[in-house]
Amino acid sequence: MTDRNPMRPDRQTALADFVAALDLTDTGARTHEDIYTGPSQHMPHGRVFGGQVLAQTVMAAQRTVAADRIIHSMHGYFLRPGDPALPITFAVWYVLAPVILFPVQLLVQPRFGA
Repeated sequence: MTDRNPMRPDRQTALADFVAALDLTDTGARTHEDIYTGPSQHMPHGRVFGGQVLAQTVMAAQRTVAADRIIHSMHGYFLRPGDPALPITFAVWYVLAPVILFPVQLLVQPRFGA
């Protein structure tokens, strides 16, 4: 007999879901920015988990620079809770022309329920 909550996935399933959420979709849209979308994991409190959004942001930024460049720092604000049932859009663009550093800026747009 187990007392497992069917609404709470086991650790391996949760980790697999998290890794899958990091695999962003390149929308192919190219203007002055690169656009990616990513899913949200189910959260019991009904909001998008901020740690997931930060990890997806790093993945989107990393896709826009050379493979030998790694993230140095990041800064962000969480202004509103996102709806985990809806995808998140990541818009990435260069702040300055890359010379030695590769400064990029991201606009993350979680969708909000009605």
